Amino acid sequence: MLFEINLLTIIVMAALGGISTYLANQNIAVFHDGLRPLYSQYFSGAMDRRALFATSFALSFGLVIGFGIPTSIAGKIIIVHTILLGCDILGTLFSDSGNRKWIATAVGALFGILLLFGMQAITDIFSVLPIDFTGNLGNVGSLGEVGSSHNAIKASEQRLFNLVADVHLYTGRPIFTHTTLGTMAVFLE
Repeated sequence: MLFEINLLTIIVMAALGGISTYLANQNIAVFHDGLRPLYSQYFSGAMDRRALFATSFALSFGLVIGFGIPTSIAGKIIIVHTILLGCDILGTLFSDSGNRKWIATAVGALFGILLLFGMQAITDIFSVLPIDFTGNLGNVGSLGEVGSSHNAIKASEQRLFNLVADVHLYTGRPIFTHTTLGTMAVFLE
């Protein structure tokens, strides 16, 4: 990694993992934009905690494995997606009442520490290989994140969506879209 693991980095990763998991568990803040709009269904009782967790896992796990970890390895620094999406998953895994919030917080802190040492171990293993392919991991990722406005897709945004879709068809690389408050999601063929 581009930083030294010392007591301070361990404390920071534990605090980041613990606090982020606590915030997700207590329904105060979640990192994944696609998960936020579903909280109104959870609060209204239309969705239970198990369904919220399953949705959080389904939305975030692939991003962590397919984007967060490879990009973190390529950049030699843990990107925010890698830890915060994992904390969203862990926060929704545990009940938001009683002592479960403290268990979730402890698991989140442990996740932060394990992620720190795990990423360092992966980087160390890759550094002894005869060919350095870690720089090419940056090419594994997506075309980027394309976004739309709230309750509208502006002409300039539509042109950008079309352009990115054409590049996707040419390269086969995935596209991540960003919708404001869950509105105006589009399906590109």
